[in-house]
Amino acid sequence: MNLRNFSGLLNLAKKIVEAVKLDPENPLDKEYYTGLNVADYTEGLPRFWAAFMKGLCRAAFFSEPEEVSLFSFLAALQRYALFEKKSHCFSFPEGPLSKNLFEPLLEKIRKNGGTAFSGIHVDKVERGRENGWIIYWHNRNKKSAYTDSGFQKSEGMTRASNLILALDAENTSKLIAASPALGSVYKEKDRIRGKASAVARIFWAKSPPENSKEAVGLTGGSFADLCFWLHRFQTEFKDNWHGKTGGGVSESHIYDQGKLKDLKSAGILDKVQKEVEDNWPGLKGSMVFRILLKNQSSHYGFPTGHNRPAVKTIFPDLFLCGDWIDGGASLFCMENACCTGFLAANGVLNASQKKTFPIHKAATAPYHVKFLQEFLRAASQIFPGILSTKKIGRPLPESE
Repeated sequence: MNLRNFSGLLNLAKKIVEAVKLDPENPLDKEYYTGLNVADYTEGLPRFWAAFMKGLCRAAFFSEPEEVSLFSFLAALQRYALFEKKSHCFSFPEGPLSKNLFEPLLEKIRKNGGTAFSGIHVDKVERGRENGWIIYWHNRNKKSAYTDSGFQKSEGMTRASNLILALDAENTSKLIAASPALGSVYKEKDRIRGKASAVARIFWAKSPPENSKEAVGLTGGSFADLCFWLHRFQTEFKDNWHGKTGGGVSESHIYDQGKLKDLKSAGILDKVQKEVEDNWPGLKGSMVFRILLKNQSSHYGFPTGHNRPAVKTIFPDLFLCGDWIDGGASLFCMENACCTGFLAANGVLNASQKKTFPIHKAATAPYHVKFLQEFLRAASQIFPGILSTKKIGRPLPESE
């Protein structure tokens, strides 16, 4: 080991300590990290660990390190690496989502006196003269739409006393452009930008070894960023493909914007197939069918310098929810989407004087981690700045 390697390992230890020390609920920590990105954090780290952090940025934030807020990155790293696994467990619904998720949701809306529209696209929203909102919409298939109350035109308007906007970043930007009333709600609308992605799904005649993980994060020079074995946890593929053929179904996610722009579909599939075969050599020559799904720019990258909008807005009858909305806790991704959804729903239920959903506090760190965090935070008060990434003064990324 030479001096350079030793220096890199010391720097890595310092960065790990910094990640543990951060207090996501402390406004002073949030203020300090304003303007810092993950590239600042990884500067001086050994090459392997810098590549690993880059892979995490793409897999979790769909962006390059210089585009991701360091505060958000470290807060998410704490949540998913230090906390007990049972604090963020997931379950997958059995059977089709339409039957097990959407239909029960619509039924819940109907029982509470609501009306459910299906197959429509909202063009813009306007503030009512006194209060409430006016929603202008059209049917996506350019045909007449149906609701619970019967026949509707192919386009129209609907009034609502309360409004919840549950949108991804790209469609938020589109709705803001068409709805001047929302400009004051999203003050940093020019920085609300979505990230495109692609999903390469391959059906194999063989399966990976039983001890293979159902989800694998890929780093370094890998082409894809994540790989899932769908037959391990989704009933549709477990029963209809694996159960009948014995084969597996892989799904690789690609978030690198450059790769998506530069390569055609066949080129992307070729690279993904080779990568899966290289990582699971037993699958070579067993590819049966493959397909590439290109998604809209619906992912949010948590860019440096962007303050996320909150669930409550300047309007008492307008609420926001989604994975990228600030719900008051250091949650991200699916957990935050669910939490902000409950908070927004409670806002409407409160206004209607109906029973609200109970909101459970986010899980805290285990006792031994908490003790270590308190010790490190106390030490940083005595020696400020020693355990924190230095501010470089690098300009914020330009808005797209």
